[in-house]
This record gives sequence, C-alpha cells and structure tokens, in this order.
Amino acid sequence: MEKKPTSYNNSIQTTGYLISHIHWLNKIRKTTNEPDIIKGINISISILLCTYIESILNELLESIIEKRIKETNDTSYKRVLETIQMKLTKASWNQYLDISKTILPKTLNYYVDNETWKGIKILFSLRNVIVHGKEIKAKLLFQDDNYKIEYSGIYEKILDYFKEQKVLKSHQLRSSGHKILSIQSTNHFIKITDKFIDKIIIKILEEQGVSHGEIFSYRFNILGNHGIDYEEIYPKSQNTKMNDDDLPF
Repeated sequence: MEKKPTSYNNSIQTTGYLISHIHWLNKIRKTTNEPDIIKGINISISILLCTYIESILNELLESIIEKRIKETNDTSYKRVLETIQMKLTKASWNQYLDISKTILPKTLNYYVDNETWKGIKILFSLRNVIVHGKEIKAKLLFQDDNYKIEYSGIYEKILDYFKEQKVLKSHQLRSSGHKILSIQSTNHFIKITDKFIDKIIIKILEEQGVSHGEIFSYRFNILGNHGIDYEEIYPKSQNTKMNDDDLPF
C-alpha cells in the first residue's frame, strides 16, 4: 500500500492578493472627494506597488534558482545556489538587484527600456521615504501674485520626473496643491509597474528557459475570485488607450 505523505506544501504567493488590494483601493478612491483620504490611498497604492514588484522578483528569481539546483550535479555550485536562495528569503529591493546580477547574465535594467527603469527607481525612492512616515518636505512661496509649492530633496527629483514625463498638466504644475500624491502621479506609477513586470517576466523567463504559465496564472485566479474580468484588464490588443483611472492589471 502506498504510503501517504505526512505533510504538503501549503505556501501561498502574496502577489495576487496585492493586485486585488490595489484594485480595491482604486475602487474606494473613486467613491470619495476627500483630499486627505485620496492622498492616504495613494500612499498605500505606492507602497503596495513596490511590494508587488518585490514579490514578483522573489518568485521570478526563486524559480530560476530552483531550476538550476535541479539541473546541476556540481555540489559546489549547488551550495552557492542554496546560499543565494537563503539570501533571497531576506531580500528587499537593493538585495534583489544584487542577486539578479549574480543569477542573470545581465543586470535587471537591461530587460526594460530606460524610461520604465527610471520610473521604477523614482517609485522606490518615494516608497523608501513614505513607508517610514517621513514628511513630504515642501514650501509654499508667494511669487508673481500667486502661491507656488516648492519641494526639496528627493521630492524635488520626483516632481522633475513628473514634469519630464508630462504626468501632470500645466495648470496642475502651476497650482499650490501638493502634486506628489495626486491621482495622476499614482496612476502613472501603476502603469509603469505593470509595464516593468510584464517586460522582465517575459524576457527573463524565456531567456532562462523557465515556463511563465504559472507566474501569470495567479493573476487569472485571484482577479477572478474578486470579480475582476481578466480579459478586460489584459486585452489582446496592446494598443487600447486607457483612461487615467484605469488600472492595467
């Protein structure tokens, strides 16, 4: 009689739940006109986007390492891979970049265009300050009979990026209101994140000979469980124009 295993792997990937939570926050954001609530939601979405990226990178690199461990008969190489695998369990953004350099033939930014990579770096720069509750440093200046908001430090760099990418319209740039946590800027990060994830998953997994069916399947299952139409979010045509408040995933 075949002996039944005493335990089963019951691990879950957090990635899909992060997506569904971002969708839920977006839905709540549409129901309110309260500026403070909207900014709070935008903070949450920005942080969750970075967590989502790190979750994908963890899953991606883990699958590559596992494949190499199974394929090798070299015990020394296997020990190196297992050491890297242990580092992966404690990794954050910078560590993922370092591990990617070791595991992949190219650095991570090689797999995406410069514009997307720049957007991801800006997103993580923002996350690194707001996740620790740091204030958004700014001054309100009175110039030419108008008030103008002026940022400093990393926030000035973020605003320069928004100007460069034309994320904000001219009247928004001229206004005295805060721009860092606007709906437009947060939605821009959502689109950049989705573009980044799709590019690295497809390019890296195909390069490494790893099936990406399982990597993508969580989206279908989790989104379906939350009543979100997968085909509507991922239309077959990539040329469909999206409104500012549409989420790409």
